[in-house]
Formats: sequence, structure tokens, C-alpha cells
Amino acid sequence: MGDKDTFVCEGMGNPDEIRKAAGKIRHDIGNVSIVVNNAGVVTCKNVLDLDVADIRKTFAVNIQSHFYINQQFLPAMIDRHFGHIVASYMECLEDEIFRSKCHGVHITIVISGPIKGGLTKKVTEIVIPESVNFMSSTDVARKIVQGVITNQKFLYIPKWYRFLEFMKSFLPYDAFKSILHYVLNVNDPNLKRNRPRPMKT
Repeated sequence: MGDKDTFVCEGMGNPDEIRKAAGKIRHDIGNVSIVVNNAGVVTCKNVLDLDVADIRKTFAVNIQSHFYINQQFLPAMIDRHFGHIVASYMECLEDEIFRSKCHGVHITIVISGPIKGGLTKKVTEIVIPESVNFMSSTDVARKIVQGVITNQKFLYIPKWYRFLEFMKSFLPYDAFKSILHYVLNVNDPNLKRNRPRPMKT
């Protein structure tokens, strides 16, 4: 296996600490080929028992740190066309409510297409071309209200997005991604191609 090097980051929710640790890693052993985003904290409390400090720490470590880490190591992977990032995502709130046997509390998960709003211009410049029909925020809001009234667990807007979800369940990922890119026309040459760069020191 070779020699083992250990690097300690004092604060996984602190971008400066992550930057320092990443810099030391690059200096001592070179570029990283595999990043496993498994940093996390567990408060072992129900949602209503969490205080502000618990919430801030949870988001800083469990979510924000993954962005900071990827910003440090992803650019070199892109430049070398080599690397692997491992990430995970968990939904716990619904299970928590289910275990509490509180049948009067419901969750509606909205899976939607592009929506017109304040961020639309930036999105059309980088991710999705203007030729794609963005949905009216008013129409989407109405559908969400209707979904809440009818206690829909998963709300697809537009409804045919459910078909995309179905295809994703059995198609090879690359095939599904190609279909999705075709539908959204993300290969439009007019789109800007932003490449991730390390965080500013």
C-alpha cells in the first residue's frame, strides 16, 4: 500500500481551514485523484429540538464543506481529465415524521423544470439556453398549492418529468444524461462554459 499520510483539518465547516489543509496536501503529496465527501456531524435531536448553533454547524459541515472541498480539488481533476468524487445525500425528515406516527404531517417534494425568476438570466447564460420554455413562477406556485392541498408526496412540474424519473430508474446514467441534455438543449454553443477554480487565497 505504500506510506500513509494523515492530514487534519481543524474545522470542516471553515473554508479557510479547508483551503489550508488542501494546500498542504498538494504541497506534500501532489494532486488528489479521489475525494470522498463523507464529512458530517450528527446532533441526535429532533427538528424541533435543534437550536441555532446545531443548525449552523450541521449545514456548515454536512453541506457547505462539500462545496469547499470540491472547489479545492476538482479543478486539478478537470485539468488532468482524471479523478473521482464520491458524495451522498440523505432525506431524514420524512422518516423522522413517519416514526413519530404523526399521520397528519405531510411532506411534498417538488421536482420541477426551469422556472422564471430573478436567477433566470444567469441560468440561461451558463446552464440552460433561452430556447427552453421557462415556467411561470405563478403557475408553478398554483400547482404547488394544489399539491399541498391534495397531500401529494412527489409533485412533478410539468407532469411529464415523472417520465424522466422513471427512465432514470432503468437507463444507464450516461444514456439518461444524454436524453436530458437533448431535451434541455444544454449543448447550445451560445452557453458560457464556466470551469471551477480553486477558492481565492
